[in-house]
Amino acid sequence: MSATGVPAFVLRDLGFKIAADQAGADVLVNTTGSKASIEAGKPFIAYGRSAMSTLKGTGLLPGFDFATTGSTHEGLIKAVLNQDSVITAPYQGNDYLYTQSGSYIKSVPEGAEILASASSAEDFFIAGWWPGHEVVKGKVMGFKLADKALNVTVFAGELTNKAHPQAQFRLLANAIYAAAPAAAAASMDDGNGEMPTSSSTPWTPAPTVTPAPVPSATPSATPAPSPSVQPSASPTPAPAHSFRDLDSVSSWAGDAIAELYAKGIIKGLDENSFGPKKEVTRAEFLTMLVRALNLPSGSASLSFGDVNRNAWYYDAVAAAVQAGIVKGTGDGKFEPGRAITREEMAIMAANALKLAGGIAAADASAALAAYKDSGKIASYAKPSVALLSEKGILTGTGNGGFEPKGKANRAQAAVIISRLLHVS
Repeated sequence: MSATGVPAFVLRDLGFKIAADQAGADVLVNTTGSKASIEAGKPFIAYGRSAMSTLKGTGLLPGFDFATTGSTHEGLIKAVLNQDSVITAPYQGNDYLYTQSGSYIKSVPEGAEILASASSAEDFFIAGWWPGHEVVKGKVMGFKLADKALNVTVFAGELTNKAHPQAQFRLLANAIYAAAPAAAAASMDDGNGEMPTSSSTPWTPAPTVTPAPVPSATPSATPAPSPSVQPSASPTPAPAHSFRDLDSVSSWAGDAIAELYAKGIIKGLDENSFGPKKEVTRAEFLTMLVRALNLPSGSASLSFGDVNRNAWYYDAVAAAVQAGIVKGTGDGKFEPGRAITREEMAIMAANALKLAGGIAAADASAALAAYKDSGKIASYAKPSVALLSEKGILTGTGNGGFEPKGKANRAQAAVIISRLLHVS
């Protein structure tokens, strides 16, 4: 197999061998920079929003299209699974599927075999935080295309999100077995065909010895009951925010802000204001990142001359330094109050992502070529920008550029951290 990050972690745990590179793999799983290999017929399995986006971008599957209600939308749904496919037949015909990016397949290539669809029942949505889930009812959630030229399997949901949805690991394993080249007959060991015989003498457990009764001791006085402890009140769920200044960013950042606020990762400027266009400082972004990753308080003693031990962000900076997410800016400084640049934000986010598996961009040159101003990205920041771009965490500024030296704002920071939490 060829895979990185969480998919590689899960596949190793399932007993699959991860190849050192794509050329040495029989099957590619959620890899990037794989167009030539897919075109040459190497089996490719894609699942989740980011992988589908990568696959669609190759242009190898005319007629394939998908949509996402929101990159942080998560839910469990009733689904109909194909009972004639070795990939999905081990499940019930009416079973369940999970997603954490609100994605579904709008159309499939000609000749594709439908593997799974969302149920058309009115109660198809079971649970989760999935605004707009109604549009997914009856939509395709997985397909396989195997013709003379291509061997591609696609699932809309994240089968290995944070290595949690284990009920779907079999979908991935089955897809791999269905796609992998058949083993040579000489390499198989099916035994000699004989059934093992049982022992002629059945095993009989030895009788247990009943212990002699022990005289009971004289009972002591029953102690007076201690006062019962009053149960504490159940914690109140985090309320939805009441920010009134999100209209200008709601279409692309609204869901991320709502999610991170509910999880206690971000806060507003006050009860009704979030300040989405306000520049975010290095200390603020790092604090959001540490909260999102739930990093333990750092024990490292910071030597930055501009980070006061009593500063509100001291523990977050210490935790991030200890985890290897961030370093200073030189001359013994950290510059906590300076607005963070987009390339600095990319470096911190990429370092956080690498904590999960030490991954790197499969094709950094191709990822950076998507930005017309890639030449302005600092050399030390290019690997981070390339990695996050391949993973769909960074998408540029909308005008074909990345603006590496531009100042990041609070809305952009929220989107980056939300996507980081949900990357597969």
